[in-house]
Amino acid sequence: MFIFQARPDIARAMLDSTEAKLADLERRQVETEDLTELTITRIREGAPASIKFDALPRRVFAGQVVAIKDIGETRQSAITYTAIMKLSGADPRFRCNMTSPLTINTD
Repeated sequence: MFIFQARPDIARAMLDSTEAKLADLERRQVETEDLTELTITRIREGAPASIKFDALPRRVFAGQVVAIKDIGETRQSAITYTAIMKLSGADPRFRCNMTSPLTINTD
């Protein structure tokens, strides 16, 4: 799955779909789990992101990429990388490990 939906203007590519998990309730951060080496090279720190939680289907939250981990992990015979997004708005219904499709604007 890969819902890293992209930023559609200025030679920016639209990625399909990536799932993420809400990882830090205090800082309201979301981490991706399935970005391939082909995708991670198109993502930059500071890039805007849109996050929609499966449990809150009518809300879209704004976010921004704050970090990209340098070292990938092997998952199902593929190397995947992690991007970390900070959410702009909070919702008291957020819970740790919630999954969400998300969109990140890319180059």
